[in-house]
Amino acid sequence: MKGRLAIVLLALTMSGGATPRAQEDKGVRLLLGRVERIVQAGDTAGFVALLSASADRMRARDFASSELMPGVNRSVLQERDRQPLPGTLPGNGYRLMVDVLAEFGSRARIATWRLDVTRTGDARTDREWSVADQERLSSVESIYRVSLNATKQYAARNLKIGAEDLDLTLPEGSVFVADIDAGVTAMVIIGRGMINFHPAPATEKGQVKIFCGSETLETRFEAAYIRMNPANFESVFADPSLRPAAVDPRELRRAQDVFRDESQKSFVIDLGDLSHDAWTLLPGQGDFLAEMRTRRFDTLTYANGAVRSTTRTSSSITTCSTTISRWRRPPIGSGSTAARASTSRCGRTCSGASPCASRTRWSSSRSSATSMDICSAFA
Repeated sequence: MKGRLAIVLLALTMSGGATPRAQEDKGVRLLLGRVERIVQAGDTAGFVALLSASADRMRARDFASSELMPGVNRSVLQERDRQPLPGTLPGNGYRLMVDVLAEFGSRARIATWRLDVTRTGDARTDREWSVADQERLSSVESIYRVSLNATKQYAARNLKIGAEDLDLTLPEGSVFVADIDAGVTAMVIIGRGMINFHPAPATEKGQVKIFCGSETLETRFEAAYIRMNPANFESVFADPSLRPAAVDPRELRRAQDVFRDESQKSFVIDLGDLSHDAWTLLPGQGDFLAEMRTRRFDTLTYANGAVRSTTRTSSSITTCSTTISRWRRPPIGSGSTAARASTSRCGRTCSGASPCASRTRWSSSRSSATSMDICSAFA
């Protein structure tokens, strides 16, 4: 009997100790739920209503003017970190780090906020917790849920696509596009075309010759996935030789297969528990990426873009571990980050002082015993 009483008392003691913390957590989560709904509604007045009496209302309105936007059809807020708020009694204030996703149809915005919250009201009421201060720490303004437009197909004849050191030609075939609010950002080309990679510098010509036996790499492709900034669409196509055509279900399925396989290799951003959908970054102006399926080299990847963190620009081709790149070495003392590990814009990571860290790569998916690592050839 005494043993049973001791167990009951211990259980009551443990339950009583956990209840205040559970109530705190529930109250904070209720506040964050209200903030999440305010983000979806774009409700500045609603956010101001969450402020504590001592909060700076002008500062809060400035925050809301940049962070709360109209047209949100879905919002998600996730707490990432919670620390005691300096200057408050234990359990009466927290400094929260939260991630916020706001979706506008196929476009979205993500941000990380700091929210200082304090206990200002009675427990289990809507006013138990209030916002004392807020700050945006970081944001990505435009990410996109990109997919092929299943209602559009174009017939291509003598199609020409040009990028630095690269020409693609397609005598005849089909083109499917992925368009967003700003225009066409991706396309899939179905048909037998020709790839011509022709670097100008003698050093690069030599590296290409090591790879394929000629100073110019020329081979046929059977399908290609291309990604670019919508602003560059017109300049990429040397000849606007596309005309609308009736959608062929068989070609559409093939294009969707190519898109599904190749689009996940570049510009992808993983939002974790904010969204399970596939979201991608928008390529910068001048960025160009092509995944080209060939019989001779399997899938070749070409990417070209300016490196914003340094003074280098580059275009390159890699096959397996082979990299051939053009780039301008930044001046000594210019703050180049080339010697540090970095993640490429196309989603691949490389470390060291090689140009492959500059997100401009050209590669083949086929393993080859003759491929060699020449990433440091231009270091």
